[in-house]
Amino acid sequence: MANIQLQRGQKQTIEVTFKNTEGAVVDFTDGVFTGELVIRQKENGEFITGTVVDTLISGTSTPADSTKDSRITFHASSPNIKLLWDTTQATALPNVTQTVAGDLRITTSGQVVHHINLQFDITPEIIA
Repeated sequence: MANIQLQRGQKQTIEVTFKNTEGAVVDFTDGVFTGELVIRQKENGEFITGTVVDTLISGTSTPADSTKDSRITFHASSPNIKLLWDTTQATALPNVTQTVAGDLRITTSGQVVHHINLQFDITPEIIA
């Protein structure tokens, strides 16, 4: 699978479809799910301990929860996960060509029920 393309400085939505072991799209509106994606640079050959590039956090899948930044949204059908960057958030990304990685952890009732490893290729912006 190719890495996800992420353009620095540009508002964008990355759509992800997560399926269960039977191949069915997971309905993330059936229950209360939260998510967190910590994106790191590669250092010493690993992404695990690299410098944090960005962190996305969801509210819950309940629309009334507005206490989080809601940069991760969950949906019932494909694509069932959306990762969001506005222009300001995307401008905070490193302005160099690099591959970064993150582990999207999806929880319910305080327990991690899914985690999805994602890799992104950041494309720099040319600043005049």
